[in-house]
Amino acid sequence: MPAMFFLADFFGVSNGTFLHWMLAISLTLLVLDVFCNTEFLSWISMLVFAFWGTMQFELPLQWLVLVYIVILILCAAFYYTLWTHCVRRLVMDVILRRAPKEAQENLAGTRGRIVGQGENLSVKYGDQFLPVADECRQMLSAGDSVVITSVKDGFATVRPEQP
Repeated sequence: MPAMFFLADFFGVSNGTFLHWMLAISLTLLVLDVFCNTEFLSWISMLVFAFWGTMQFELPLQWLVLVYIVILILCAAFYYTLWTHCVRRLVMDVILRRAPKEAQENLAGTRGRIVGQGENLSVKYGDQFLPVADECRQMLSAGDSVVITSVKDGFATVRPEQP
């Protein structure tokens, strides 16, 4: 494991201490990502954890690459099956339940006017524009008054305003 010895010597720590720091960094990034709600930190965490797991084996380099890929695949499977569906939702529901909603989540009930045509339909509310969801486009044309019913992934679901 010349790579691990090189990195440990570079940082001036023993091999065991270096591996413990790698694991601590990986877990810290994963926990931070729960609150930041991005996948970027989680992927960095998985890459670091896969490196940590690979350094647990004393194998030739070509086998270490294979072990790294297998551990990375297992980390991704764990992350997308258990972490995103259970742990993140649990944290959001238990710890962050009183956190303020995103600005677009508060748009339900807001009145607006349809602008654009065809695939480029947007709803204008105040000075802002929001694209209209695909399922709502058939019944709308430019100039219609609408009420925003929900916003998901940056697209507004709207219904025509009742006169």
